[in-house]
Amino acid sequence: MDSLLSKLPPLVLLLAFLGIWIWEWLQAARPGKRDWRRGRRNLVISVLGIAAGGLTAGALLALSSTVEANHWGMAALGLPFWITLVAGILLLDLADYWRHRISHAVPLLWRLHRVHHSDPQMDVTTSLRSHPLEAALRPAFLGTAILALGIPPLPVTLYPVIQLPVLIFQHANVALPKQVDSLLAWLIATPAMHVVHHSRWMPETNSNYSTFLTLWDRIFGSFRPSVLPRGIGLDGYDDEHSQTVLGLLLEPLRNRPTAAGVRIEPSADEAAN
Repeated sequence: MDSLLSKLPPLVLLLAFLGIWIWEWLQAARPGKRDWRRGRRNLVISVLGIAAGGLTAGALLALSSTVEANHWGMAALGLPFWITLVAGILLLDLADYWRHRISHAVPLLWRLHRVHHSDPQMDVTTSLRSHPLEAALRPAFLGTAILALGIPPLPVTLYPVIQLPVLIFQHANVALPKQVDSLLAWLIATPAMHVVHHSRWMPETNSNYSTFLTLWDRIFGSFRPSVLPRGIGLDGYDDEHSQTVLGLLLEPLRNRPTAAGVRIEPSADEAAN
C-alpha cells in the first residue's frame, strides 16, 4: 500500500497538468496565441526543478518513518487515524504557507523565488517554473515541520497527492464563474485568487501565499480579493535574455531589486478597487 501511494504524486502531477493544458486550449480566460517558446522554456525549468526536488523529497518519508518508529510528537499521542491524517496534512500545508511567505521576505530566498514570479504570463506551464535550488530547498521546510511536530508517514505521502493538482489549477489560464470561484476560494487557491499573487504591484505580489488551503491567508492577514491585475510578472525581467533557460538559472546571481514586486504605485484601475 505504501509503495502504491508513493507512486501516486508523479501520476497525479502528469494527469493534472495535461487536463489543465487541454482546458486552457479549449477555454482560456486570457485569450491570445500560445507562446510555444516560452512554454518550452518553462517546461525545461520545471523538469530541472522536479528532478532537484525529487532528490531531497525522498528524505521526508525517511524522517517521518523515524518519527513514527521513535514515537515523537503526534506519533506519540495515540490519536484516531483520521485525526492524525487530517492534522498532519493541515500542519504540512501551514509549513508550506510560511515557506512561501518567507521566500518573499528573505532576500536570498527571493533571488531564487523570483524565477517563478518573473514569468510575464501565467498559465499551466508557470505552475512548476521554479529554480532547481529552490525546489531542492523546499522539502527542508516540510522536514522541519515533520521533525518538530512528529508527523507520521501517511500524511507526508498523501499531502503532495492532494496539493499538486491545486498548485497546477491555481496557475491555470482558465476562468470559473465568479460565484463558483469565490465560493471555492474559501477552501482552496483558485486561478482568480492566485493571479493576484503574480501581479506586478508589490502589495498584490505579497498576498495570497496559500498553495493549497486558503485559510492560512485569511488567518494571517495576507488574503486579498480576486481582482485581475493590470500586469503579470516582475518589472525589469521582460527582456529576452532574462527569460532564456540559462538566464533563469543564473538569475539568483544577478543584483536585482530585493523586494518582492517593484511597482509601488497602483494603476488607476487598481486604485479604483
